[in-house]
Amino acid sequence: MTTPQTHTRADVRRIPNTPPEKLRRSPCLGRAIVKVDAEVSSVEREKDRLLVAVRFINSGRYPITLRTSDQWPSSRRYAFSIGGSGTDNKNEWSATLAGLPLANKTEFVDGKVTISAGSAVTFKFLVVPDAKVPRGTYRLNVFVVTNARAPDVIPSLGYVDFHSDRSKPATVTFDHDYPSTPGERENYEAQKREAMSSQPVYPGEQFAETGRYRLVPNAVQRSRFLQRFSAGELALGMADLAKFVGTANIEDERGQKIRVIDEGYGWVWEADSLPDVFAPDIRCDPGEPCPRSGCWFARVKSNITFFTYDDSLDEVIQCRAGQIMPTSRKFPACDRLRWEWIGA
Repeated sequence: MTTPQTHTRADVRRIPNTPPEKLRRSPCLGRAIVKVDAEVSSVEREKDRLLVAVRFINSGRYPITLRTSDQWPSSRRYAFSIGGSGTDNKNEWSATLAGLPLANKTEFVDGKVTISAGSAVTFKFLVVPDAKVPRGTYRLNVFVVTNARAPDVIPSLGYVDFHSDRSKPATVTFDHDYPSTPGERENYEAQKREAMSSQPVYPGEQFAETGRYRLVPNAVQRSRFLQRFSAGELALGMADLAKFVGTANIEDERGQKIRVIDEGYGWVWEADSLPDVFAPDIRCDPGEPCPRSGCWFARVKSNITFFTYDDSLDEVIQCRAGQIMPTSRKFPACDRLRWEWIGA
């Protein structure tokens, strides 16, 4: 992938409380005394994430000091993020950088940065975008709000904000989708699962996106098995749920029957789902490569009714993507065993 640069700027063109007659004699008149530029210098795939490098450049006449961005709290007073929008205007993604650990932390021993006039520093981050990134070319923009100082000329610049020149954005080209490897998918789903954990879909509401959802019926229980719902479908109410899966057969993650369903129950996003409803992304037979990492539950297929199972083995294993799925320790001779993914 290729990444041309984009610049952002915050500058101060006069010193506060300077008499006008002195300012008129200043050789700096009309030139920025304190100026900060920023640019996206690279975006590359690394360790199943995106390695983003952003340079802060002192284009002014005096040193500038600030804390490293891993110390910037994610609040209204601080902000540091990049955003990408497809050149075809079909897809968008972003990543928050404020407060994120620095991939090059060892370059900043005490957590403070002094950028001399005419020099620059680079902050690097391993990020997971907040949305899927189909292959293609994306325009990148940067937005920064931070506290900075220029001690030789101004005690404090206060909170300065600057963003990229949207008329000349940086661009990055992805040769293939993100996520597209098992590791990338794990990272993407882990981040999304955390973000969606407080956004249940209640009965009668539409699902915003296709995925595997877990029923959260009350404050202490969560369903063991996941249900696939497509974008635009309505979340099941109690009557529909009973017809669909049979409420008497719903068990929680510990294998206990779910007996109490609160009025405010909902469905919580747990994992992505392949477009093909029958794709083997959460079900796998012994001897086949594991399609995703996590916990797998042993189910015995009925020899009478299709997609009916006996769950009495109550066996759960951990398996990594790519490993060969084993037979059951409790029932190794069973030729009707099927493993079902129940969570990361």
